[in-house]
Amino acid sequence: MELVGLAEIAEMAAVTRQAVTNWTARHASFPEPVARLAAGPIWDRSAVASWLQAQGLMPGHAQSHFRKGSVYTHQDLIDAFGGEVKGGIFLPTRDGRVVCGCITMDMNPEAPECILIGDKPRVVARAEKMAAQGGTIPIFIKRGVNQWEFRGPYDFVRISHDPGDFAALAREAGRDDIVAALYFRRTGHE
Repeated sequence: MELVGLAEIAEMAAVTRQAVTNWTARHASFPEPVARLAAGPIWDRSAVASWLQAQGLMPGHAQSHFRKGSVYTHQDLIDAFGGEVKGGIFLPTRDGRVVCGCITMDMNPEAPECILIGDKPRVVARAEKMAAQGGTIPIFIKRGVNQWEFRGPYDFVRISHDPGDFAALAREAGRDDIVAALYFRRTGHE
């Protein structure tokens, strides 16, 4: 039996340790630790891997057939990720988890590294969900009607509510509705 702690589980799922802590607290189906040490709980790696796979949380499991630079339709994204991947939803979710990013460049001139967040409540809620979730998501850039280019997996870095961080980008995009920005970086495991 191979044992793992919070850090190893976070690495397995490409999320933060806080995200793993949240799963252990909020999901009754999360495997029970095999022991609780002074350093923290430890789990059987295979039990955790099975749970992550069942939840669709293993990095790359849904995006493995996407090729960077290739263009896909909404239906391709729905087939891969499920949920409500459709026009107008920039951070689609499945089972309460953000599954990918669908970004429009004219509204986000520095995408996918910086995604501007408008003031609509559902937009803000999706951004906050991404910030709480952390981890890695595949990002697609809109190239035309029903045409989404796969840019690759990106790691969530931070959310900023400081206008000093994003005011210049908002002006460049001609937007006066920006209340926050999400920051991502290209992941090392493409």
